[in-house]
Amino acid sequence: MLEKMKQLLSFDTVAKEQQREQELQLLINENKDTETILDSSSENKFVGRTIDNGEQDLLEPDPIYSTEIVGYPNRQVQYHFYSIIQNFIPIDHSIIEFGAGRGDFSMWHKITYGKFLDYIGIEQDQKLIDAGKEINGNDITLQCSDWKKIKKSLIKDWCINIGAFNKSYHDEDDHLQYTKDTIELMMAHAKKGVVVSFTSDQFNLTDEDVNQGLHQFNAGEILNWASEKYKLTAVDHVGALQYGQFILIIYKEIDNG
Repeated sequence: MLEKMKQLLSFDTVAKEQQREQELQLLINENKDTETILDSSSENKFVGRTIDNGEQDLLEPDPIYSTEIVGYPNRQVQYHFYSIIQNFIPIDHSIIEFGAGRGDFSMWHKITYGKFLDYIGIEQDQKLIDAGKEINGNDITLQCSDWKKIKKSLIKDWCINIGAFNKSYHDEDDHLQYTKDTIELMMAHAKKGVVVSFTSDQFNLTDEDVNQGLHQFNAGEILNWASEKYKLTAVDHVGALQYGQFILIIYKEIDNG
């Protein structure tokens, strides 16, 4: 089952994705006791969990294969952002992902480049960790941990954070300072540098976005802070701007290959 699921997650054209997601849904349904429902308003699937009286409670995104639950409207956008992040990192360099979700980035890398990435995903939501392990088994390394509690000895070439700062998961008083502190932590766990995606403040949030606690960042402010603290920094909008995002890159050294 796991090998078939990985094959289904690999697609060459956008046109094939809907068919493959339908096949993936059928495959998972054959192996799950939970009733799975396709939400008509999006490409994401939702699961209704049975409560004691036999009725279904409120629908929520299925943690096993919904893209919405890890912050993307569909698989196309999810893979698009992964490719943007990877553009700044040599494909054979190791990665720690902060806010890894199910570890989808690692499996996308395997699908795209044909080999497993030296990767560790750090995620604070045990439900997503469990979903990632159910999908990928031992093919991926995930740790359920607060970012600030990971071992100091855990070091990889790069640390990445793909949109995880865009929403508060703690009751921090100053989210911007929390973000800066976490980037400093990421730098301490990286040999080469850090790549982070943010929601830009140049676009208006909807009322629903605000109610969900989403945050926006000013690219200039982030770059000025990073440039004062670190020598080699850059902000990039290519490929991300169409989705209201920008990318921060901080290098520890110039990589000559």
